[in-house]
Formats: sequence, structure tokens, C-alpha cells
Amino acid sequence: MAFIKRGYSINPFRAWIRSNVPIASGLGSSGTLLVALASAINAINGFNLDRKSMAEIAYEAEHDVMNIPCGRLDQYAAAFGNIVVIETKPPYNVEVLPRLNGVFLVVDTGIRHSTADIHPKRQQEIDEGAP
Repeated sequence: MAFIKRGYSINPFRAWIRSNVPIASGLGSSGTLLVALASAINAINGFNLDRKSMAEIAYEAEHDVMNIPCGRLDQYAAAFGNIVVIETKPPYNVEVLPRLNGVFLVVDTGIRHSTADIHPKRQQEIDEGAP
């Protein structure tokens, strides 16, 4: 739907999705899944869209089409990878920073949360603190 809302015509396809990422684990799985799906649709249809477009389409799919309260950070992180600085106000610029030597570790704490509960609270805090 996010592609169609932008005026793209999508060729039919079948997708099979499998994941071992725990639901509501805070790992950005929904944003990552949507970037992967948008990237597949982009490739299948030969649209040649860039990473920023993939991030925006994934965001629109989650936020506007599915009506899930979310920000753009997970989608942009999934689309760009690496270490990035993401401007969270339009035009949503992204700067990819040089990689650092080191180890990145992800641990499942088993603590579950709902973005629907967390995002509005964080957005209110941002709005109250922003000039």
C-alpha cells in the first residue's frame, strides 16, 4: 500500500517470512522486516529506489498504512546499517559514520514492551524539551 500511495504499480509476488527475533524485544524487528520487504518489492519491480526511499516507504507502511505509532529510527537504521546519525526532523538526512573497531553484542533480556505504549510517552518528552 505504501508503494501504491506513492503511485507505483506492483507486480504480484509471493513472500515467505521467518524470524527468530522475539516479538516486542526492542530490536526494531517490524521496521527491519518492512525495509526488507520494501527492498524486495523495489528489486522485483526494478524501481531502483535509494536507501532513504526504502526507509520512508517502510515507515509509511508501518505508521500510515498499518496505523502503528512509531518513529523513523528503526527503518532508517535497517535501511542504512552501519553507525549513522539520523536527523529526525524533515528532510530526515542521514550521515554514515566511520566504523569503529570493537564488538557489538545484542542480548535478549526477556523484557517485553509495546511501542504503542512507549512511543507517545517519548514523543511527549521530546516535544516538551524541544525549543
